[in-house]
Amino acid sequence: MARDGELAAMIPLLWRSLQPMALLLGPRRVLVYNDAFAPLCGDSHPRCFGLPFETASSPQAPALDPMIRAGYAGEARAPQRLPWELRRDGLRTRTTVDLSVTPLLGDAGGVAAVLLVAHPHALAPDGDDRASAPTVDDAARSAALLRAVSDASPDVIFAKDLEGRLLLANPATLALIGKPAHEVLGRTDRELLQDPAAAEAVMRNDRRIMESGIAEEIEEVVPRPDGRPVVWLSRKMPWRREGQVAGLLGISRDITERKRLEQQLAASNDSLNQILGSITDGFAFLDQAWRYTYFSEQGARMFGLRREDVLGRCLWDLFPHAATSRFGAEYRRAMDSGEPVHFEAFYPEPLNSWIECHCYPSREGLAVFFRDVTKSHEVQAALRESEDRLRRIFEASPIGMVTGDESGRILGANSAYLRLLGRSSAELDAGALRWDEVTPPEHLDADRHAIAEVARDGVSRIYEKEYLHAAGHRVPVLVACARLSGDGRLLVGFVIDISERKRAERILAQADQNKNHFIAMLAHELRNPLATIQHGVSMLQRHAAADLSERVLGIMDRQIRHIVRLTEDLLDVSRIGSGKLELRMETVDLREVVHAAVEAARSLLEQAGHRLTLDLPAEGCHVHADHARLVQVVSNLLSNAARYTPPGGRIEVRLRDDGDGFVRLAVSDNGIGVPPELASEIFDLFFQARTDPGPGSGLGIGLSLVRQLVGLHGGTVELVSAGRDQGSRFEVRLPRVADPGRRLAEAPAHASPQAGGRRILIVDDNVDAAEMLAALLSGAGHEVRLRYDGDGLLEAARDFRPQLILLDIGLPRRNGYELAQELTAHWDGRRDSLLVALTGWGSDADRHRARESGFDRHLTKPVAFDALQQLLDDAGGVAGP
Repeated sequence: MARDGELAAMIPLLWRSLQPMALLLGPRRVLVYNDAFAPLCGDSHPRCFGLPFETASSPQAPALDPMIRAGYAGEARAPQRLPWELRRDGLRTRTTVDLSVTPLLGDAGGVAAVLLVAHPHALAPDGDDRASAPTVDDAARSAALLRAVSDASPDVIFAKDLEGRLLLANPATLALIGKPAHEVLGRTDRELLQDPAAAEAVMRNDRRIMESGIAEEIEEVVPRPDGRPVVWLSRKMPWRREGQVAGLLGISRDITERKRLEQQLAASNDSLNQILGSITDGFAFLDQAWRYTYFSEQGARMFGLRREDVLGRCLWDLFPHAATSRFGAEYRRAMDSGEPVHFEAFYPEPLNSWIECHCYPSREGLAVFFRDVTKSHEVQAALRESEDRLRRIFEASPIGMVTGDESGRILGANSAYLRLLGRSSAELDAGALRWDEVTPPEHLDADRHAIAEVARDGVSRIYEKEYLHAAGHRVPVLVACARLSGDGRLLVGFVIDISERKRAERILAQADQNKNHFIAMLAHELRNPLATIQHGVSMLQRHAAADLSERVLGIMDRQIRHIVRLTEDLLDVSRIGSGKLELRMETVDLREVVHAAVEAARSLLEQAGHRLTLDLPAEGCHVHADHARLVQVVSNLLSNAARYTPPGGRIEVRLRDDGDGFVRLAVSDNGIGVPPELASEIFDLFFQARTDPGPGSGLGIGLSLVRQLVGLHGGTVELVSAGRDQGSRFEVRLPRVADPGRRLAEAPAHASPQAGGRRILIVDDNVDAAEMLAALLSGAGHEVRLRYDGDGLLEAARDFRPQLILLDIGLPRRNGYELAQELTAHWDGRRDSLLVALTGWGSDADRHRARESGFDRHLTKPVAFDALQQLLDDAGGVAGP
């Protein structure tokens, strides 16, 4: 008995065999046969193919029935010679056939088919008694071999008739369908496969092949019984009987895994192609025969080619000029050496561009990455041109420019910088210049600070320093540094020679000093004659004859006070300009300030016949201020109103608490007003002089002093005027003090003058001033002695033992400072006397120097009699001889 699954393996062998062979399939005994068996069917061929053997159209073989039944019973029968009768071309023909029967088992173990192997003898028409000679029967051996091959094959082996019914199915075929042979044979794919779409596709392919009569190799997707899709590579061919297509033979192989790997490879290739296609560089691969096996789209576009026109072409055929160019030489060098090669070269037509190439050889060939670097070359050329241009600017710049590092080296410098140092380019080229050696030691810290700023911020502030010139003198400069390299170690410096500016500053400073000195000298020179006049007035007021006109004395006194006030204003301008004005701050009631200022300006108001109105609050308006300076502010405003208001005008002073922490003092008039175009300049120094004022209009410093003094008190002053001939109002706002307290600078009550005179020594080279002062003091009952220079002063003091010494500073030969030091050091009676500097020099520096020299007090000429009386009272505590 044959082994299980024989039927499946037998079918492909059936079709290929030259031995007449037939199969009876299944319980219906469906007849299928090969081309060699077809002559034994006679005229019934091909109608009988695929029909049950017992039908009338089948060959008459009554003797076969026992053998067939034995086969289906599982018994094999050796060849037996049987009579065979058939019709051919309408004629009855008889012959004998040696026929063997072999049962074929299916995968379920039962008989699935019976194999008939025939060895026909010569056919003879009916009546011909001749018989063919018997042939050698090797059908059994052929069938066994075919069955063994079919069973062992992992491929699906099958045969189908013209209707697509399976005639043969090996074990692999049955496994694909998931059914035993007796349920498969004689049925179509439509009946057997679970996936209708897959079945229709398979049958459609089968019909096409059988209709065309041409074998094909196709891929088909046929799911397994568990639904898992499987890709099959099928080789299908028509089989013929007597030259006519009778069905289809096929062998199919599972290529699912191969397709999966192919898809992965394709996806990987797609990814690689996408990467290579996305890079801006061109990429090509040449095999060992210099044929292009890959050429990227970008590379093809660079050459104006299509990829398909390049692939498979030889480099030297496609680009003949490459053989003599650097590109060909470098490619060969990379292939010969096996080492990577990198180079840049100009590629002529069709590129006319600079190309950068990277060549990587391998066993398979040469990979070449290439890209257009023409723009880079153009940028480099432009950069070189820019560097040349900057170098020309660097050299031609009138500003000194220098490059160096933080260690002190000078690496480069233009001509302006070298001229500034008095150095030569030869010294620079020799490395003989260092910025830390051409910089004075006291300026090195500023340079190091600038280097630190550059390291932190990339640029330094502008700062001043000096350089040492080769000739020995110093050159003042302005310097700024910036980072030249990314790490900040290389610097560029920009240097401007400011020698001329420094010279101009010195000239201006000297001019300013000269101006201040002039003002001080002017005040000093005015004070001496004023002192003489004031003392004379005081004496006349005290001892005048009865016929001396008091009116003349009043006029003199008013003029003197006016000159003194102008002089003080000039000094205040100088003090404020130099920042040396001292304020004696205290709590001040502005009502008192207004009254004091009115008294100071009363004579000017009365002369012009103005009507003054005071609108003051009942309660005090206190501020923290210098009482005398605020009186000066209000007095200047009243004087300004008096001067610029026509005779008989109206002037009002109004004082109010604003309620916002400030008090407001307003001085208004109905005078000539201020045009809008001059309102912004009204507080400028010497403004009146610029506007060509009329007689008696002052020096133009009063309002400037008002603004500066108010500002020093933390306040503001504003002008309100509707225009020319519309009057003016000046408003001063000052911070209010909540708790006024007691005025700090208020002088203590004076004790009554002591009875008896004092011994007073006056030393002054101005004879008139000295004699007038001596007469005034003598008239007051004091003993006075005069000296007109400092010679013999020490002896005079020892002899006279004065209680008060009034010593001028600006004496000939020896000044008052030297004399004060001498008296303090060598006169035993110095501690019992009051030494007072009486001088026209009244700056803070003058007062400080007086104290340092030993003076007890410092009075500025002219001195009012009240101040002298205070000195006399202070000197009263000094014991007499």
